Amino acid sequence: MKSLNENLSEIFDVEPLETNLPTVSDDNFVPAPETSIIDSDSEFARKNIRELILKGNKAVDEMLNIASQSEVPRAFEITSVFLKNLTDMNKDLLEIHKKKKDLVLTKDKSNNELNINQAVVFTGSTHHLMKLLKNSSENPV
Repeated sequence: MKSLNENLSEIFDVEPLETNLPTVSDDNFVPAPETSIIDSDSEFARKNIRELILKGNKAVDEMLNIASQSEVPRAFEITSVFLKNLTDMNKDLLEIHKKKKDLVLTKDKSNNELNINQAVVFTGSTHHLMKLLKNSSENPV
């Protein structure tokens, strides 16, 4: 069975391309730190939402122009729904920042946690404390 590259080369009567693509193995895979994943994903989502907002702003102008020229109530209804979606995208953009901040803070808190399994608490008077301190200084362990 011929490969796609060979089939296309025969159809177009050209030399087949040599593909020397590097192979990817699990041995060479190094996972990125979580913070960089969070940063890259939030930046990707932020960039996409910003693009959609910019395109949406241009589209709203055109939709309002069409709606005002046609004077059809349905055109105004569609434009208002589109404006609502555009407003939601702006809220989503701000929500990305909040969620990113929460994720980073949560990760930092989990790294700085300290578990105390046993704690010694002295309950007594200052007189008893002075006796304990005096005895410990006379009989060091």
